[in-house]
Parts: sequence; structure tokens; C-alpha cells
Amino acid sequence: MPVKLNGATSGSVELNVPAAIGSDLQLTLPATAGEVIVKAADGSVDLGSVDITSSGNVGIGTSSPSSILETKGAHVAFKSPNNTSRFFYDCGDGNGGELSIYSAAGAQSTRIGATSNSLFGGNLGNGTSSPRQLLHLKNSASPAIQISDGTNNQFISSIKTAGNFANGSTAGDVFIRGQSGFAVSSNNGSSVAMRIDSSGNVGIGDSSPSGKLEIRGASTVGTNTGHIVLSGDSATVGQGPQITFSESGSGSSTAGAYIGHGREGSNSIGFLSFGTRSSSDANVVPAERMRIDSSGRVGIGTSSATELLSVDGNIWLGNTAGSETLRIWNDSSISRIHASNNQSALTFGVGGHTSTYERMRITSGGRMYLYGNPNLFISNTAGAGTSQVMIAGGHSASSVTSSTLSFRVYNNGNVQNTNNSYGSISDAKLKENIVDASSQWDDLKAIQVRNYNFIEGQTHTQIGVVAQEVETVSPGLVTESPDRDAEGEDLGTTTKSVNYSVLYMKAVKALQEAMERIETLETKVASLEASS
Repeated sequence: MPVKLNGATSGSVELNVPAAIGSDLQLTLPATAGEVIVKAADGSVDLGSVDITSSGNVGIGTSSPSSILETKGAHVAFKSPNNTSRFFYDCGDGNGGELSIYSAAGAQSTRIGATSNSLFGGNLGNGTSSPRQLLHLKNSASPAIQISDGTNNQFISSIKTAGNFANGSTAGDVFIRGQSGFAVSSNNGSSVAMRIDSSGNVGIGDSSPSGKLEIRGASTVGTNTGHIVLSGDSATVGQGPQITFSESGSGSSTAGAYIGHGREGSNSIGFLSFGTRSSSDANVVPAERMRIDSSGRVGIGTSSATELLSVDGNIWLGNTAGSETLRIWNDSSISRIHASNNQSALTFGVGGHTSTYERMRITSGGRMYLYGNPNLFISNTAGAGTSQVMIAGGHSASSVTSSTLSFRVYNNGNVQNTNNSYGSISDAKLKENIVDASSQWDDLKAIQVRNYNFIEGQTHTQIGVVAQEVETVSPGLVTESPDRDAEGEDLGTTTKSVNYSVLYMKAVKALQEAMERIETLETKVASLEASS
């Protein structure tokens, strides 16, 4: 294909292109700078022009290009030979253009718009020619995405070197840094689901956490769901999820306390354990101090509670008011043990469902009081006899167990004391209507003294009286009391007793009468003997 140049050293040069490549064209080239004119071969039709400035800038559609290549028109397109895939720039309406890349199938795969939405049809790589995801950032430092609203700057980074973007960051971290915190919202954006504020406080369901972790929401107590759920994946008995408390450091070697769930069986059956560490040695792990087993029994100092509360060790109750109370309650009554600082005493009370009444008091001096309708009942497993003491008392004590014996009651009912002295209060200032007792002669003569033995217990032969027989002679000597079971319930029967101490006084009166009669007889006998 021949090319013909016509021209001189000045003016313009014409390039005539034959029609073999299409229609004949005529190109007029400037000698130095100026306008390149494209026309039909006969010069009848002006097909456009290209301007080349003296600085080498090329302008298409403009005579004063300010860049190496500058075009002016509706759009610019670069197409493949088969007119399929192409690169296309649309100038738009003057408010912003749009740059597009089309695939071989003619679909728009990439679009970058000044004012419209941008589109990327494949993986986008920055710093890599082989992006593996929709957005792939890579460099030799710590690549990051910065998001700014003009005032606040936010970052998402992959930490290459510890300390990048924030003190304490660790190599390999995915790091998020917010101007005032970091928040996560649910899909509809109606509320903040989680937020980490600038102080490091974490709020779940709360956008303004007041502590290191604050969780807000509603959950039903006693169900399988809750605000915090810890799940273990071990089937080994005794193992399970645990919360560990440490003042500094990390790991079990520096743990100061824990709360853990230990497996006892299947379906999360287990115990809740509470432990603390008493040693300053960092290698000593916390020891269990309290356990709540799967039956609800609480063990303090023991891992094998047998009752609702089992304590292996001492218990101390106290408060700043100086008065402590231990209450024991059931559906129908309340019992209490109360230590009062003001009364310097330990009191014991029982009563109704809402109040208690003091029934016994032990003073700081060791004195014991009973109040109400008290029954002091002491039982001994040993048989009747004098080999076991049921009640004993002593004087000159130096401790609870050290004293000089002065009084004791044996299992068979025998009462002994060191001076064989028994009495009653008999001061005249306490009495009135004092007169001589009436004759007891007939009563004493009518009372039958018997030998007998008890059906149970002390079966040896004894001497005494029978209450029913005494009652026919002197009813005042006999008292009657209801029979009760071990719980104090009335059995509907009664047992009679004889007041032997009063019987003895009746005997003294009868003896005085006998002495008077004897003395009278002696006087008469002496008189008869003197007259004979």
C-alpha cells in the first residue's frame, strides 16, 4: 500500500491514504505545531481534527490541550477488533463522568463514577496482582483501611508488627480502631447489639457500659438460656467450664479464685465449685472452698454435703451493730439463736411463723434461764442404776469440765449430795396465816406402806406407798400429770405421783402426837408405880 507525502519545509504536509484501507483519507499535518486535519480524499468532507501543541500535548476536540492527551466530547471508547470487550469513558452532562469496562459478553464488569455508584465485577487487589477476595490489601507493613467523615478517622488493619496502630496490639491481630469506640448493630440497625467504648468497657445490649463488661437484656431465670452461657466440651467427671479471677498475669499459675462447673453425669448434671488461693506462691492453684451439688446441698469446707448446709469448720456470725442472730425456719415456725451485745447473753427462741419468743438464755456468767412452760427432760441410754450419772453439779469450778462434785442424780433416780442436806425456803417473812397443823394421826394410821417393784426399769423390791391408795386417805398428797410422747404430745392418759416430802411432814406431826401420848402414859405409869 503506497503512501504519498506532498509538502515543503514550511506550511503543511499532506498524507494521502488510498482507499484500500477503507475510504480514501486526506491528512494535513502541521510542520511544527498546530492542527492535524482529517478529510475525505477529495477534501469535500471534514472528518475532524487533532491538535498538537508545541509542548507535545495532543488534543482531540480541543485546540488547547493541557495534558499529554486531552479529549473533548460526549465519550471516549477503546474497543477490541471484534467490537466486544471495550474500555469506555462517558463525560456525562458536565456534573461528573463515568469510566466503564465491559466484558467480552458485553456486560459491564467495572464502573467508576464521579457521582454514581461504582461497580467492581471481580476481586479487587491493592498491592497484589492475585487478589483472593472481593477486596485484598497487601503490603510489607500493616495494611489498613481508613474510613473518615472529615472529623473522625477509623481503621481496620492486619497487624504485622506488635504495637502497630495501638499500644498492646499483637502481630497477627485483626485490629479495629475507632475514634470513640467500636459498635456492632443487628441486621436492621434498630439498636446497638455490642459496643466497646474508648475506655475499653464492653456493653452487650448496652451502648453506654459503666463497667468492663455490662450485659443488658431480658432472660427467664431457671431456663436453659441466659445472659452468659459457658459450655464445656469434656465428658470427664469433675471437668467443665470455669471463670477464673486473676489480679495480674494470666493462666492458672496466677489465678486467685474461680467459679467452675464440674460434671457429675450426663445432660449437664454437675456441681458448682467456688475456690480461692491462700498462698502467695504463684504455682499454687486455688483450692475449693464451697460447693453446691446437683441436689442443691451446700458444702462449706467439704465437697460431700449431706444436708442442705454442711460446714466443716468454725462458723462466726457478726455485724457492726454488735447483735447477731441465726434463724432456723420452716413453713410453720421460726427458731432463733441470738447473741446480744447489750444483754451479754446468748438467747434461744421459738415461736410462730412471723415472730419468736425467748425460751432460754445463757448469760456471759454462765447462768441459764428457761422461760414459758419449760420441761427439762434428760435421757440417758444406760440402764437404771448407779453406774451412770444423769445430772451432776459441782462448786469451785476452774473450767466447764473442772469442779468439785457436790450433787448428782443417778439413772435410777437416786439423788446424792455431799452434806445430805435438803430443804425448802421457809422464812416467816414469806408466810402468813401460820397456825398449828391439825392431827395427822388418823391419816398416818390409814396409809398403807407396801413392798413392790416397778414393771419396767428398776425391778428390785422397794418400800413405799401406792398413789391410788393414798388418794383415798389424803387426796392432797397425790398429783396427776398427763402422759406425753417424745414430742410432748398428750397421749390421753395420766400418771399419779405422791408428794413424799409432805408425807414426811405429816409423819413428823403424827410422831409429835405419839410422843405426847407416850409422855402422858409415862406420867400415868410413874404415878401408878409410885402409889403401889
